[in-house]
This record gives sequence, structure tokens and C-alpha cells, in this order.
Amino acid sequence: LFVAGPILLVELYPARVEFAFYRMSLCTKLGGLCETDCLTFKEKTGSCRADLTPLCCRKGKKH
Repeated sequence: LFVAGPILLVELYPARVEFAFYRMSLCTKLGGLCETDCLTFKEKTGSCRADLTPLCCRKGKKH
């Protein structure tokens, strides 16, 4: 149990990191930026799911 636990954590960690990079690249393709908080003139389009920049924000459409 003590040997299997760290091995499983090491195996799961790279997958989470790769998924975060995928979400950030998807945000960039949508014309957004990963930020900690969206400003009032920006709309939240999704989630980057990174620790320091959790939100995907882009400029809102003018009416």
C-alpha cells in the first residue's frame, strides 16, 4: 500500500498537467486569455483549470 500509493500519484499527475495545457490552448483558440479574474468588460467563456489562472476570459461583444 505504501509503495502503490506514490506510484499511482506519479502516474496521475502528468495527465492532469497535460489536460491543463489542452484547456489553455483551447482558450487561446477561442480568442481568450487565461486569467485569475475576468474584468467587467470581459466575458467568461470557460475554464482553464490551471492553479494560478482558473478562468478563460475574452472581450465581450458590443451590442
